[in-house]
Amino acid sequence: DEKRPSEYGQDCYSEKANRMIYKTLLERGQEYLKAQGGVILDATFLRVSDRAAAQEMARQSGAAWRLIVCKAPPESVRARLAHRAAQRDGQSDADWNIYLQQQQKFEPLSGGCDGCRLLLDTRDALPIVSQTAAHWLRAGELRDA
Repeated sequence: DEKRPSEYGQDCYSEKANRMIYKTLLERGQEYLKAQGGVILDATFLRVSDRAAAQEMARQSGAAWRLIVCKAPPESVRARLAHRAAQRDGQSDADWNIYLQQQQKFEPLSGGCDGCRLLLDTRDALPIVSQTAAHWLRAGELRDA
């Protein structure tokens, strides 16, 4: 029985599922933040309202807000999605069509945040990208990588 990707706007990509996922993500993230002193919320955060809710959760918890915006050229994304589908690797069933639809739905970043945002080029190998992100998080600096 082969698993087929969901269509965008249905199943796990429906508005109802999206609200539940982000609500749960923020609740669990806040619990972990309070217990461990830090947390990384890994999600697409397509909507300004979802990013604002995460930022408010950090503020209420007394934590510094940091946003890492992962960017890669479309051809790199397409190749990675094709490789993941061929390997049947990963938790997500998102494919190229889902990616394109999410790009159309992405609400632009807004507001200044004094060093809270890193624009991260994710074309490089994972160890390099993760090292760049970790260094930035530790340094608390704003820069484009």
